[in-house]
Amino acid sequence: MEHITAADIKRLDALIAEMESSAKHKDVRRHLEKNFEFHELIISLSGNQKLLAVYRQLRTPIHIAAVHYRSSYWLDRVDQEQREHRAIVRALEQQDPEAVSRAIKNHLKGARSGTSSAA
Repeated sequence: MEHITAADIKRLDALIAEMESSAKHKDVRRHLEKNFEFHELIISLSGNQKLLAVYRQLRTPIHIAAVHYRSSYWLDRVDQEQREHRAIVRALEQQDPEAVSRAIKNHLKGARSGTSSAA
């Protein structure tokens, strides 16, 4: 959290907007790509190089699973997913570790229940 700058917050917000736009155009491939960029940026900003390396190694299997998981209902999850993403970004912006933790746990809960796109 201490590595986050105003420019990073702007980039995260821009990625959320790009995901929303891709959903409006029903472009699942672009949505997945922007979703990966969003998560990778957050991990990168953590400064944890081992976690970033693991995430990058898992990117292809995650992508394959997401493509197979997706159905015509994937758009139903986008609004909630973006609210979760925005909650994470706002907590990071406020530099509130407890709020960041809650927001990420909430997002992961949605992913585990099968109601999230790819995390």
